[in-house]
Amino acid sequence: MQNMSEIINKAINLQKTGKLKEAEEYLQLHYDNSKDDRNISIAYASISENIGNKDVAIKILKEAILLNPDDGLLHTNLGGVLVRNGKSREAISYLEKASSLIPNNIINYTNLACAYAEEKDWKRAAASAEVVLSQDPYSTFMLKLIAQSSIEIKNYSRCLSAYDKLSDLQNIKYQYIRNSLSSININYSREKPSDRYYELSNQYEIMHKKSVKEKNLTFAGIVTFLRVAPFIKKSFRNKNISSMLDYGGGQGKQYILENLHDSNGINYQNMKNFLDINSVKIYDAGRPDTFENLGKTYDAVICTDVLEHCDKLDLPWIISELFEHTKKYLFATIATYPAVKILPNGENAHCTIENSKWWSDLFSKIAYNFPDIEYSFLVVNDKSFDNVEAFTNSDLKV
Repeated sequence: MQNMSEIINKAINLQKTGKLKEAEEYLQLHYDNSKDDRNISIAYASISENIGNKDVAIKILKEAILLNPDDGLLHTNLGGVLVRNGKSREAISYLEKASSLIPNNIINYTNLACAYAEEKDWKRAAASAEVVLSQDPYSTFMLKLIAQSSIEIKNYSRCLSAYDKLSDLQNIKYQYIRNSLSSININYSREKPSDRYYELSNQYEIMHKKSVKEKNLTFAGIVTFLRVAPFIKKSFRNKNISSMLDYGGGQGKQYILENLHDSNGINYQNMKNFLDINSVKIYDAGRPDTFENLGKTYDAVICTDVLEHCDKLDLPWIISELFEHTKKYLFATIATYPAVKILPNGENAHCTIENSKWWSDLFSKIAYNFPDIEYSFLVVNDKSFDNVEAFTNSDLKV
């Protein structure tokens, strides 16, 4: 008579060769006579879930827990199946029990963090993710969850430190691009922009006023900025940047954040200290009160999550304006996917969606007229910030 280890190993071998249905049927045959063996229950449930029979997997594990109520591994597995199948609220009780039975189990806390996040219990999601990171400090998934949770509970310092660590782990390599040998025709200007520019500016002015009135973070400038601030900090190194213009900086709330920390735990009084600059000014097309900051020059200009919001007719003069306002350095980030935000007129907020080559060609042609200005930009191809391309006209490593 076969023992349970032999039965499970045979099922695993069937699974490895792609014979999932056969593996499930084989385990089902033996499961009916061995329900008190937790290992066969776990194996049977795992294969059932893999072939899409999630309800069967849940039923098997619940039956096993009735027979073995204090088996931490069974609670762990059931909680995981429930999380993966969108039943986070039910999963939490099993995972919490598993954590009491098997303290500091990284799988339990990984699933708990996901379940709490799904239920928007951000404080517990963050606390569970911290347990995982204490054992696996390089978990990019948990770092992202910490960042998201920290935003929700307004722990902006922890969010920044998580993004700072992610920027180290991502280690983006900048591709060198040479300035074009000829300039681009610029048919519009700030004095005479396209009709589309006025239309879009009006939409953003409406959204800014609504955002301020409702006291939400739609255009506070915090969420997106915290994600890219570590890249800006790295790109500023050894450039002696003292003054900066944030072109499209929203409401500028990112610059009133205090008591910030980087991934090494170093404390910074505020965002200016983190970026190692002395002064920052903001311009935003949706805020007429910031227009006074144009017409001056700064050591650096940054433009994050802005250019894709502009129409192609106006991009040449807008990017030229970025160059015109800096004495040393220009940094930008550009998204190539549709935005979450929708304009009051029903349009998607990202009205120019082009690939990295298109943006590189545009930058290189405009940079022809600004040969002494160094620039770098990130092209972000997905919302999770995993697919990022980086470009620079500098021979130096950014």
